[in-house]
Amino acid sequence: MLDALIAATDVVTAVDRRHKARLRAEWCDGTKHTPLQMAMLQRVLYDRLVAYKKIPLDADGTRGVDYAFAGKSEYGRKFATGPSLQNFPRDIRAILTYGLLHDLDMANAHMHIIQYLCREYGITCPQLDYYIEHREEILARIGNANDDMDRDACKTVVLKVACGGQATYDNKDVVDVWLQRFKMEMVATARALCGTKGPHADLTPSSAKGGNRLSRALSRLTCGVENSALGYAATAVAPALEDEAPALEDEASALQEEALQISALAFDGLMVYGDAIAGLPPAPPPPPPDGAADDDDAPYAAAHFSSCAYASASDLQMLSISSRDA
Repeated sequence: MLDALIAATDVVTAVDRRHKARLRAEWCDGTKHTPLQMAMLQRVLYDRLVAYKKIPLDADGTRGVDYAFAGKSEYGRKFATGPSLQNFPRDIRAILTYGLLHDLDMANAHMHIIQYLCREYGITCPQLDYYIEHREEILARIGNANDDMDRDACKTVVLKVACGGQATYDNKDVVDVWLQRFKMEMVATARALCGTKGPHADLTPSSAKGGNRLSRALSRLTCGVENSALGYAATAVAPALEDEAPALEDEASALQEEALQISALAFDGLMVYGDAIAGLPPAPPPPPPDGAADDDDAPYAAAHFSSCAYASASDLQMLSISSRDA
């Protein structure tokens, strides 16, 4: 399947173009792109697929991938340090792993984490509470009032606002009364949690500049909690695990002894072996990427072949998450 994708340069180019267009639309908030964002836009999906194929296979047909915090940080999310499933657009991950892996993630992760932190420290957050309880209604309303934005775009806008960004998408203002109230509440929440007198003030460097430094600290805090929760979630989805969750550094060995095997980390989720696990329904076949012809000869049709032929397309790695308690 990896070879088929590399050969289908037109399909890969179409997916890459669509993915970057969405990224540009998500990041439009009146500010310049960060160095990380510029680097992501400059990456060529075809080159990343080729680099992924060049990673030598281990004896069991898998590719080893290491994860680390960004830069010199010791907190937040962990990122793959080289080519990995984690770095591919969702369409590509679905095609490469259909029938082999199941993609699990935390529903509405950052919002639930911020709500948990607010309750832990006695901070009121009525707008956030309302969003969590009426999420689909709010997303539908925002989409209908703003040129029929799709659900993913609406989710992105809400997350941007939660992280101190502007309520914009694709260089257009996104209008919604609740969204403005939510923005003010998130600014106050970031100050309460990460301001000078907040319980996580250490996440806001004194040298940081810009009005969004507290919001960036809140984002970093939620990513750190997410990273820690991901480690424990890995044990929760293993049907054979009955004891208490082991220490994070022991999870890799513990999980390898059980039926569940983790293939890749994916920020607020993970990819595990098996098309259907723990009573979950099997994933539907992936849709054809933009630019692919809708016929039996299209390159994406290879995704429907027997998954046993594509074991080398996954990247099994140890789940080694180390994070301080938040």
